Amino acid sequence: MKPATLKYIKSAEPVRQLLDEKQAALIIGTATPTLRKSRCTGKLFGLPTPTYLKLGRTIRYKVSVLNDWLESLDQYAVESSKEHL
Repeated sequence: MKPATLKYIKSAEPVRQLLDEKQAALIIGTATPTLRKSRCTGKLFGLPTPTYLKLGRTIRYKVSVLNDWLESLDQYAVESSKEHL
C-alpha cells in the first residue's frame, strides 16, 4: 500500500491559512508583545481580541478571523472642503 501524498488527497474544504503571532500582529498593525498581552487581558484597541487557536505551545490565527476583526473596527473618513482652505 502506498503512503498518502498530497496529490492523492482531495478535500471538499479549502485549506485554512494560519498565521503565527508575528504575522498576525503585522496584519493588525500592532506589536507582537501587544497582541500577546491582549490574549491575557481579552482586549485589543478597546475591543475583544481576535480568536486564536492553541496547538500545543503554538498560537495561530486564522486569516479570515483577522479580516473579520479588522472589518469590525470603526472606520472614519475625512472629507476635505474648499471652504476650509
